[in-house]
Amino acid sequence: MQIIHISTKELRTKFPSIKKDLSRGIHFILIYRSKPLATIVPFESKNKKTKWPIDKIVGGFSFQKKIKRILISLYTSLTLTLLFTQRPQNY
Repeated sequence: MQIIHISTKELRTKFPSIKKDLSRGIHFILIYRSKPLATIVPFESKNKKTKWPIDKIVGGFSFQKKIKRILISLYTSLTLTLLFTQRPQNY
């Protein structure tokens, strides 16, 4: 485990690179006015490959199924409209 000391100014100015280092597992000690203020550690989940079950969070509803139903109904109504509308005749 690597620990890097950074100042509050460095945190503000170099945040994108610090964020990358955090994703690599590097820990930081934040220094403010020459005194340690905080420890910044990467968030570690038990299983990094776990995806959030968005269907369960939203209430058991599947976005893909809903979008598919909407597209099918729009396509069907558009097709029926085109079939049953009369086209103007060319004179």
